[in-house]
Amino acid sequence: MTYYAKIKDSIVVQVIVADELFLKDGSEWVKTLYASVGYIYDKKNGSFRPEKPYKSWVFNSDTNHYSAPKPYPLDGLDYVWVESAQLWATNS
Repeated sequence: MTYYAKIKDSIVVQVIVADELFLKDGSEWVKTLYASVGYIYDKKNGSFRPEKPYKSWVFNSDTNHYSAPKPYPLDGLDYVWVESAQLWATNS
């Protein structure tokens, strides 16, 4: 048994465990180890990535993560990203 992601318009809409023979319904199914519903499938690279957390964030294919336009402050406090202000605000 293998995990398969059903792809529609480059978005994972379903993930199942199935035999390869089962997947003959005309849909695009891609073998996966970690994709979840909502992930984006990059057909060119054959890879999955999570949904973009904020419009301004950019995906880094080297780290396989999204990055904010400004680095997270490293002063020991907890911060949340405020998209409308494009900055990190303390979470207090």
